[in-house]
Amino acid sequence: MNIPAESDNKACGVFIDRWKNSWWLWVLVLSPAIFFGCWNAKFFDCDDPQLIVENKLLDPETSLKEIFIPKKGESFFYPLTLLTWRIDRALWRHAPDWLIGENGWATGIRAGNLLLHFGAGVFLWLLLLKLGLSRNVAGFVMLAFALHPSVVESVCWPVERKHVLAGFFGLSGLYVYIRARSGTARVCSVLLYQCALLAKPSALALLPVVVLYEFFLRPSADGAGEPEPWRLRPALGRVCPWVLLTGLNLYAFTRLNMSTHFIAPPPGGSLYTALLTDVYIIYRYVFNLLLPHRIAAYYYIEPIVTLTDWRLWAYGGAGLVLSALTIFLARKEDRRLALFGWLWFVCALGPHLNLISLADFFHDRFYYLAAPGFWLALALAAKGVAARLPAINAQKAASVTLIVFGLVWASFCVKYSYLYADAAFLFSDTVQKEPQSIYGRHFLSTALLRYADRAAAKGDTESAAQLLEQTVREINTILTLPDLDRYMYRLDAHLTLGVIYAKTNRPAGAAEQLEIASKMAEGRPHTAAVLSCLAELQARVAMANREFTRAAYFFGKALEYLPRCTRFRVYQACMLFELSAEKKQTGERETADLLHKQGRALLESIEPGQDGYAEAQAVLETDFVKVKPE
Repeated sequence: MNIPAESDNKACGVFIDRWKNSWWLWVLVLSPAIFFGCWNAKFFDCDDPQLIVENKLLDPETSLKEIFIPKKGESFFYPLTLLTWRIDRALWRHAPDWLIGENGWATGIRAGNLLLHFGAGVFLWLLLLKLGLSRNVAGFVMLAFALHPSVVESVCWPVERKHVLAGFFGLSGLYVYIRARSGTARVCSVLLYQCALLAKPSALALLPVVVLYEFFLRPSADGAGEPEPWRLRPALGRVCPWVLLTGLNLYAFTRLNMSTHFIAPPPGGSLYTALLTDVYIIYRYVFNLLLPHRIAAYYYIEPIVTLTDWRLWAYGGAGLVLSALTIFLARKEDRRLALFGWLWFVCALGPHLNLISLADFFHDRFYYLAAPGFWLALALAAKGVAARLPAINAQKAASVTLIVFGLVWASFCVKYSYLYADAAFLFSDTVQKEPQSIYGRHFLSTALLRYADRAAAKGDTESAAQLLEQTVREINTILTLPDLDRYMYRLDAHLTLGVIYAKTNRPAGAAEQLEIASKMAEGRPHTAAVLSCLAELQARVAMANREFTRAAYFFGKALEYLPRCTRFRVYQACMLFELSAEKKQTGERETADLLHKQGRALLESIEPGQDGYAEAQAVLETDFVKVKPE
């Protein structure tokens, strides 16, 4: 019998201690909960079709350099995100079903999102350890960041890859910057920061964190661990590359490629009212972090426009009390870090505090890079409370708390992830929680309209009619909401109503909506989605009047705006068949045969697995299409 040596026992004990304190392993075990309910779902019927599925930049035949060339009129510039989607397409789109399921590309993107998010959490953990935090405190912050239910959106929604990618490169760059002791390491940190900016411009939020670190926490040169007094020249030398890079990227974003299509007036109409409203917005972010049971995909925020608004004082006072309380409860030696955490949280929200405002000025995903600061302050306060209660075994209490905390939030993630299996699930939940949300109702009506199309394709006319009427009710509600013009959905609402009226044989209503939409569209730039919808409505009005040549033309225009929209291919093919029949009756057989071949080619170009495939096959099976050209 071999008795282990004392040194072996010590080594084993060290290994067990490290395993117990490696909270990234605990997060690794629980992280699949984030996309448990939707990992094998299709692409999300919202932005995914336009930005991923139908994006020509992701085609293998498109040159890679095109991804990195800004295009005039673009609303966003995130080439690194596009590159990763293209890699995912090559890796997963044709993967066998037994390996990853029938929706390989979408599943691969979600799996990649989860890995990037987990990697961002690991770099956050290493960063916090480098700041001198204990493993339990760093583990709590990492666990809260990695498993908060709000991250389900960034992982499960394929188009939100940009958040987790920016977080991965941004937090790794911040970690490299903090531990850098040479010029080479600082260059690496700047390059990682640039990668984060190319993933999503809002990674600019990391610059104030670097400045705050220099001001509050930079350790002394002798390695004693105490923050060194602020010295301007060396601090500027370290921060200057980040500042210059930020300036260059801001110039590029605002001058070279950015469209003003999504830029809107600040909340309330001025910078002053935007700052007042930000008090309430920051409170909502804190509330959603602490109590995530009411998080939604979209929100309605009523701006604060006067100093007499009770929300300004109630929520602003609550925020000040909470921040002051957490700093006070932290141990004396940790208060500087707690203050740093709060400043990290608020300053990293800077790009999303609506001084330059987008139409939608509040999202849970906006605090992805800011949340670590909040959890840091909260963890230090909890540590301070435990230190004041000597009867509590702080180590055991921390371990039990973290385990229970992780399991509870993982269960929230599982529940929330099911909503991302289908757009109708998510936006029904959004409308229930935020009934005045324009985006919530708009995307719900879009999802219902797609359901109606699919029901009609299967021959279930009763369900299709019910879904269309439900869509009409949603759109009529949208037209009454207070933020309709700010969100620029009035035109879209009239277009969609017109399409529904045309589908349900109400030509007078369709023509009326077309007239309203055409007047609104005059002289204004619009996205391809809006232009295609306008062309579709024109085509449907022409169909109602049996003007098949005009209808085929406008369905062709709609297909030009959205080349991969299978629905428009089916519609245009049907119009070509109608024209082919007309030409045969007038004796123009060559033209009839050509139109017939073009229609068949459109239907046969729709591949298995695409949305319009079943409908295309149903059309191909009709006797009308089976007639061979002469």
